Amino acid sequence: NGLRDNNEPGLGGVYIYVDLDGDDRPDIGEPAAITRDDGTFSLTPPSAGTFAIREVVAPGFIQTFPAAGEYIVNFTGAPLRGIDFANQPARDYGD
Repeated sequence: NGLRDNNEPGLGGVYIYVDLDGDDRPDIGEPAAITRDDGTFSLTPPSAGTFAIREVVAPGFIQTFPAAGEYIVNFTGAPLRGIDFANQPARDYGD
């Protein structure tokens, strides 16, 4: 249904990154992390400021959350919390 249920596991192996230049794609030198098996990750922007946090959607999946495809965060040095991306398997009905 595109929403994470309480008993639904996270997705491991997803590439998450800080989009420093706002081009909607990961670049060399941009901070990045790969999600653990439970879907959690640790990511630190390079300095205080406002940044976009994005994911690379794996083939065979579509991103369902956040609607904008990214989180805009104001990083102050404190750990980033509440950043949760949602994906679901893409469906091809053979049309």
